[in-house]
Amino acid sequence: MAIMRMWKAGISDDEGFTLLEFAIVIVILGIFLGLAYPRIQKQMAGDPLRESSTKLAEGIRRVRVFAISNGRLLRLRITLPRGELKVEATDAGGEWLEMSDSPIKKEALAEGVRLLKVRIRGDKDIDEGEAILNFLPSGETRGSLMYLAGGSDKVRTLIIHPFLNHVEIRDCRVSFQAS
Repeated sequence: MAIMRMWKAGISDDEGFTLLEFAIVIVILGIFLGLAYPRIQKQMAGDPLRESSTKLAEGIRRVRVFAISNGRLLRLRITLPRGELKVEATDAGGEWLEMSDSPIKKEALAEGVRLLKVRIRGDKDIDEGEAILNFLPSGETRGSLMYLAGGSDKVRTLIIHPFLNHVEIRDCRVSFQAS
C-alpha cells in the first residue's frame, strides 16, 4: 500500500524554495524593477549627445536618399560649432538654393552639444565656419568624419561611408581640444 504524503503551502521538508516563496520573490523583484525602470529610461533618453548624434546621422541618411530618389545633386552645409544644417540644391541655372522641402531639420544638435570638427576626405579639417558635403544623384558622397562633443568630456564620431547609405556612430577614444 502506497503512502500518500500531504503538502501544506509554505512548508517543505526538502531543501529549497516552495512555489509560494518563489512567487513572493518574483513580485518583490517586479516592484523594484517597476520603480527603477523610469529612472533608467530617463537617463538613457536624456543624453543630449546620443540624441544629437543619432538625429544628425539619420538626417544625413535622409539627404542621401532624397538625392537618389529625386536624381538631384544636393549639398549639406554645416555651420560649426553650432551644427546648423542647410540642405541646398541647384536650380535650372546651376545656382545653389536652400531647399524649402529639406529632408533634414536645421537644428540637429541639442542644447549643450557642439560640432567640434568635420573631416571630409581630401580636404583639411574644419573646426569653425562651414563644411560642405555634396551628394551626387547616385547618393555617392565623400567619406567624412564628424566629431560631436557633449557637456562632459564625451566625444562621439559619425563616420559617413562614401558609397553606402550608412552613417556609423562611435564613441571617440581620442581626446582633442576644440579651437
